[in-house]
Amino acid sequence: MFDATHSMPTLPETTVIPARFGLPAHGAAWMRNLLPELRAQCAHELAPLVTAAVEEAEKQLVRLADKATLQQQNVYFDSAAALGRGRAAAAPCFLDSLAQALDRFASCPQTPATFAAAQADAALLTLDDGADLDQASVLADMALKVELRVREPLYALGLRLGALAGSTRVPVESMPLGPRCVAQALADAAGQFELPLEHRLVLLRCSERVVMSRLDAFYVTLNTVLAERGVLRDLHTLASVCASARSERTGPAAAAAEKPAPSAEDFDTLRQLLQKCRHAETCEADAGTLQNALAELQRRLPAWAAGDCPLPIRTDLQLQSDVLLMLRENAASGGSFTLRDEDRDTIDLLAMLFDFLARQTHAGGIARQVLARLQIPLLRVALIDKRVLGGRQHATWQLLEALLEAARLCVDEAVPGNDTRVVDALRRATAQVAQASDVTVFAAVHAEFALFMEQLAQRAAALERHQVDAAAGREKLARARQQAQDDVARRLSANMPAEFLRGVLERAWTDALTAVLLREGAHGPGYGRRLRVMDQLLAASRGAPAPLAPEEMEEFRTGLAQAGVPADDAEAMLQRLFADESDADAPSQTELAIRLKAKARIGAGCAAPGCDAVTPTLDAAAAAARVAFARLCTLPTGSWLAFRDESAGTTIRRKLAWYSTHSGNCLLVDRCGTPADGFTLHELAQAMSADRVRLVKADEATLLDRAWKDLCSMLRGFAAPRPAVAVGAPPAAAHPAGTQPDDGAPTLLLVDDEVNILRALTRLLRHEGYRVLSTTSAAEALRVLGETPVHVIISDQRMPEMNGTDFLAAAERACPHTVRILLSGFSGAVEAMDAINRGVVHKYLTKPWTDADLRAQVREAFELAGLGMLDRAA
Repeated sequence: MFDATHSMPTLPETTVIPARFGLPAHGAAWMRNLLPELRAQCAHELAPLVTAAVEEAEKQLVRLADKATLQQQNVYFDSAAALGRGRAAAAPCFLDSLAQALDRFASCPQTPATFAAAQADAALLTLDDGADLDQASVLADMALKVELRVREPLYALGLRLGALAGSTRVPVESMPLGPRCVAQALADAAGQFELPLEHRLVLLRCSERVVMSRLDAFYVTLNTVLAERGVLRDLHTLASVCASARSERTGPAAAAAEKPAPSAEDFDTLRQLLQKCRHAETCEADAGTLQNALAELQRRLPAWAAGDCPLPIRTDLQLQSDVLLMLRENAASGGSFTLRDEDRDTIDLLAMLFDFLARQTHAGGIARQVLARLQIPLLRVALIDKRVLGGRQHATWQLLEALLEAARLCVDEAVPGNDTRVVDALRRATAQVAQASDVTVFAAVHAEFALFMEQLAQRAAALERHQVDAAAGREKLARARQQAQDDVARRLSANMPAEFLRGVLERAWTDALTAVLLREGAHGPGYGRRLRVMDQLLAASRGAPAPLAPEEMEEFRTGLAQAGVPADDAEAMLQRLFADESDADAPSQTELAIRLKAKARIGAGCAAPGCDAVTPTLDAAAAAARVAFARLCTLPTGSWLAFRDESAGTTIRRKLAWYSTHSGNCLLVDRCGTPADGFTLHELAQAMSADRVRLVKADEATLLDRAWKDLCSMLRGFAAPRPAVAVGAPPAAAHPAGTQPDDGAPTLLLVDDEVNILRALTRLLRHEGYRVLSTTSAAEALRVLGETPVHVIISDQRMPEMNGTDFLAAAERACPHTVRILLSGFSGAVEAMDAINRGVVHKYLTKPWTDADLRAQVREAFELAGLGMLDRAA
């Protein structure tokens, strides 16, 4: 690609253009005098185009309304009416925005950098939601297309504006009346209509076709106007020199002598010269230079403190871009750099690994923060020692694995509000390696962090034992209390005693029986003695002549004391049980009954046992829940369970530290030994049958190992040979029309001419259990359909040899059983709607997509294909 910045080898960008090149003195005053003429030129050439763009958008909205639902039609027609009412005000608003940009340039003409800062402050967007991001993306895309297409006039205009400012060339990014300035002015004009985001983007796309596509002539005119007014009138660029040379050839003889195109030999020669020029302009960054650039990136990382906004994880393209930018900034000569193939591959592999890791961590979790801050330090070590990638014994790999597992298991998947010592240790460890590139530093930090985690595990084990002992004690107390209640209730039902004696036995004596059961058990002598005392009390209430024996009296007093009854009340109970109410010195039976009701009961806060392990209380129709309950009752304590939160899209792990098959109670703790919310075995069984809880395998791989395995699997998938079809074979030979593919792996075919899009989609969908095929060619995709059973197709709309709707139409004819999804930007909405109406496309998804929404749409597509993917095992 030709670089316009090299078209003036005698005029570097760092040269301030003196007056002898044609600029009169007092450039600032001249600039102010030229502003009215520049504004008039904008009004003459651009204002009619803006009005035409609004009219085109109005028609486009009407066309979209014809293909929309009834409810959506009203919204489309309202927006079209708003454009019709405010059409006349669009051009003045557009011109006012351009005039403000020119005024800002005139007010601070010292340097282009000063103007760029002022312009950035004036045009700063507050990105509060996704709407601003979508619009900003569209504006950037509009401007970039013009910048790539109109390089020569923009380069010359930047030189002339820089001459007016008395400084270097004004870069195209901050140029008044440049593509970005015009795009922002179009956005300002669109903003006055108060349209929904979708309809505002329609207006911007129409403005791109009508206004931005005609900026070539506008910039040529601006250069002509400035040259005629004496601003660098003798400036020549490569395009102008070639045009002058062609204009000197006049007459039919010269026209006949001009060749229409160079010969093959001349073209090869020019290519060789071009390669030499590129090689001379750029140089490969050696290891030292590359390490210096990465060190500068490390120094710019902010410190990690509580409450900080999460740092983004750089993709492979972002990493390469940032490294090349640092290389240019650090270069003394200002030259261009390129990366060696080995270094570029290292950057790509590490970035893809971190992308896989990021997809398996919480978006706002500590593990994601650890990844973002270790990416550059690990890259520096990997560039020096390639054994880092996939080397489990390497110190950097071990440290990354330890930090990720601690962040994920002890913080992100732990009880909210847990001990902050793990978070502090993670921050301390990442801060120690944030500026490091030496393996010894990683080894030392790993040893220190491993010691901390070992101590934490010991504290967690002690806390877990305490929680288990407490849960087992509550279980024992509940069972003792239940047995005592059963024995008392059985005797009361057979004897029917007086109300006062019933209250004493149900409250005070039940607690006395519970206390001796906890101490000696049901087969101990104490429990038998107290049962005999209760039997004697019931016999006396039936009119037996003999009261309690002295030893039975003493056992009665001892039992009531253990139940928490004061000694005076115990004596009063004996008197009221064996004496009449005429004894005025003792409390009455009513008063004693009130005191018993107010007394705290032993084990009153413990849950009573529910059902036993043989007959769990579950819905009779819930066969899966009964199977899950039976499985839970056989698990060894210490098994880990993974709880899935559908609303948040996260997974939290809990250890089954203790459980009882008799009552169904259980104890769940996290990695720090902290108990989680209360669950019963029956609730866990119901959750397991609903696929909200799963059993974690004891040998489950770590997060880092899984990500590396997925990365290698993806690369092997891309490198695998594509299926071929014999020449002349019909595409539908494998699957005649109307038939379904063979039952097998659910197969997804991705078609996009951009490799980066295919990579992103493959990373996103490979974890869903699909067999993912991908190709950059629609013709190759049709060949794949002719040989391989495919269930779902996702195709891009904008492809060079065949657009997405035409490809999916051919795919529908070849394999009508497939579910076809079109993926495109907003500009392809009309074609997508038409394809949906014709039955060629089942669904239409826009770029940029949302990961969760795309996964859900693909799952629905496989369900539509008859595979029932949602019923597969987790």
